[in-house]
Amino acid sequence: MNYFKKNYKLLFDRSFSSGLGKQIIWLLAIMLVVYVLLIILSHIKTFYSPEEGESLGRWYDVIFLLMDPGSSSGAMSSPFVIICALIGLVVFSGMLISVISNVLERRVESYIKGETDYPVSNHVVIIGFNRSVPSLLTVIHKKHQDSYIVLMSEQESLIIRDWIHAHVESVIEDLLIVINGTRKAVDDLARLHLDNNVKELYVLGEEEELAHDALNLECVKYISKLLPENAKNKVECHVQIDSQTTYSVLQQTDFSKTNTEGGITIDNRIKFLPFNFNEIWSQKALATIPN
Repeated sequence: MNYFKKNYKLLFDRSFSSGLGKQIIWLLAIMLVVYVLLIILSHIKTFYSPEEGESLGRWYDVIFLLMDPGSSSGAMSSPFVIICALIGLVVFSGMLISVISNVLERRVESYIKGETDYPVSNHVVIIGFNRSVPSLLTVIHKKHQDSYIVLMSEQESLIIRDWIHAHVESVIEDLLIVINGTRKAVDDLARLHLDNNVKELYVLGEEEELAHDALNLECVKYISKLLPENAKNKVECHVQIDSQTTYSVLQQTDFSKTNTEGGITIDNRIKFLPFNFNEIWSQKALATIPN
């Protein structure tokens, strides 16, 4: 009880700010308390006298007046009508409109910031963002034309959307879902719904970060834990490796013998496909040189 007295402001703020459901519950609770108090107040004969005029009953008269100030019956005195009308305007109209408006505004803000995730399935996932993403999106769309592409990055979602908007076709942009999150946290990776028939994975990492390759490989371990254990087909997981030395070592590694934490074998769930942009671009450059 003492804890509640000391922290009631914090408890209320957390509860009321936690989402639409809690806000509606609070609003309904406030409406109910106000309604009960007005019913109690109506027992004062100077405020409510049913014998003086036509009435649908105490409970109906008060609720109708709260919702519509012009619906008072002759059984109510003018002070009680004014009280109910003012409370109805503030609680039953003003607060309701404010809650709905606030919920919609927060919903839009959550989408813009990439805080909302969607239970998509049969989708492609890109983890991380760099300037090669627009061309990668084009390649993915050609391969999986009707599939959603979920992109998760630590960078600001609005900046990512603006960059992609300037570099890809609108049909690809319509299939893109941008989520703000980090590949270092399992909770954020779980928002990608990897257990919902994900078709393909691309672990790119972020631009200009330290320990890029190590973080990408650690991310693969987390991913292997989140994928279904008894899936029929392995999921192709393309992992960007910047270090040429690390890339060369990984190409010769037998992942069927490499276990992650908890005894999970990576090769049982994913098809590990490391790639290096420097090698890809050098191959393209050599291919264009005449013999």
